[in-house]
Amino acid sequence: MKTMLAVALAFVIVALGTQLSPADDVVSKEATPEGEATKAEATTTEAAKTETAAMEPVTEAGDGLDLNAVAELLADSESLEEFEESLNDTATGVNNLDLDADGTIDYIRVEEQVEDDMHVAVLQVELAEDDFQDVATIQAERVEDTEDEVNVQIQGDTEIYGEDYYVAPTTTVVYVTTMPVLRLMFGPRYGPWRSPWRWARYPKPWRPWPVRPIAVYRSRALMRTSRGRFGYARVSRVRRAHHMYKPKHSTRAVKTTKPRKTTTPAKATPAKATPGKTTPGKTTPGKTPSSGTGGKSGTTTQQDKGSKSGGKSGTGTQPSGGSTSGGKGKK
Repeated sequence: MKTMLAVALAFVIVALGTQLSPADDVVSKEATPEGEATKAEATTTEAAKTETAAMEPVTEAGDGLDLNAVAELLADSESLEEFEESLNDTATGVNNLDLDADGTIDYIRVEEQVEDDMHVAVLQVELAEDDFQDVATIQAERVEDTEDEVNVQIQGDTEIYGEDYYVAPTTTVVYVTTMPVLRLMFGPRYGPWRSPWRWARYPKPWRPWPVRPIAVYRSRALMRTSRGRFGYARVSRVRRAHHMYKPKHSTRAVKTTKPRKTTTPAKATPAKATPGKTTPGKTTPGKTPSSGTGGKSGTTTQQDKGSKSGGKSGTGTQPSGGSTSGGKGKK
């Protein structure tokens, strides 16, 4: 009898050991460096998926300039000068921006600031003489303690795209040689690019074209963004460069970059009966709010769109073949 009990007890011990061993094995694997590395890699991958998820601008004006398509255009450019030319070329179809809502495209100029190994290139629109609205910034800086690694991103202006709106490469490491424009910007004896074009003074081939329907514009932008070299992010990759930039905003643009309207069901509030005295035979006429002179309150008269001559020529020498007075004055 004792022998049978001992054998049965032995079987129970073996069975329990078999059930516990897989859990023990899992714990031992997680405790190893290889297990920790696997968990960290999975966490990084999940974070990357979250950061590259598509985002919508907070205003309808942002729909006129897809920053993902802008990034693709930048990656294909040899210089910021070429980038500005391509950005305003109707053939590329990247610019559909109309900040003053006059039905035609705004010219986007590029103004670069350089400090040590940090670059900030501002994409801005001049809506009147010396009246600027920044649209986005290209930010690039050399990674500290490296020679050929850089952090680069495009940040949308807060008034147009909202807070923390970034477009960055989908790769975690970006080398200077990744893009021709980066190779030039971080090369020796580089001088910052500052657009020579100003209010009513634009390149001779350029003319403001009509705004395209949003569906048409998105389909054209998708042809560039489908390559997947860039994605959206809520966290900045650049740590130092953005501190050297101070945004410029125009009241002309603020009035036309309306936030998207969201429909919220109204709550039914029961009317409250207010006790009062009623005098028979007498009627008190109610007050009717004055209707005013019509139109929207606070709307300013649109500025004259005629051509302006004698505009500023910029900080540099104007390229040959440029127009000095042609085109629309607002552009």
